[in-house]
Amino acid sequence: ETAQTLKQATRSEDKRIQSTAILATGNVVRNMNAEQLGDTSDEVQMLVDGLAKASTDEERRVWLEALGNTGDARALVAITPYLTHATVMLRAAATGALKFMQGNVPDMAIVAALSDEEIGVRMAAVHTIAFRPITAVLGAVDTLLRTEPQESLRIEILKGLNVKLNEDAAVADSVEWAAEEDPSAKIRNLAKQILQNYGNDDP
Repeated sequence: ETAQTLKQATRSEDKRIQSTAILATGNVVRNMNAEQLGDTSDEVQMLVDGLAKASTDEERRVWLEALGNTGDARALVAITPYLTHATVMLRAAATGALKFMQGNVPDMAIVAALSDEEIGVRMAAVHTIAFRPITAVLGAVDTLLRTEPQESLRIEILKGLNVKLNEDAAVADSVEWAAEEDPSAKIRNLAKQILQNYGNDDP
């Protein structure tokens, strides 16, 4: 019933209602898949078709984000062409849409985005760290942490790594490097605080 209600709302003439419904549809698909509550093929296809029919970059951004919200591998075929799009906003949106996606293809795309020339795309890739398995992309994340000139982005990397400390022992190595070697005192202090909190966690 929720899916059907949202489907109707995606046709609303009110752009705010329409965008909210589109994004929510992606979340519903992910939840239904997780709970095995039924076939979500129609909903995924609706989002794929919506992206294909979008007439503006802003509309495409919303559909890409919604497809990413599904976490459904069937959405990758629609997202993938935008990972190398000339428009930075769409490239960043497609990268961000990988946050719930797992597997070699999303991993490789995230690694590529971490070295994108545009900070917006690199930031989108960094913002996926907390939501995805870290091991396959950790080498690229560590490289970016050590070489990224923008302090704000290095801070976001540390925030993502903080969530992953218990997932891979090598994450702590990256944070320890930042605590000792980052040129910014602000980042060194943040990394030290992360390590202190990690050390104080109950086993």
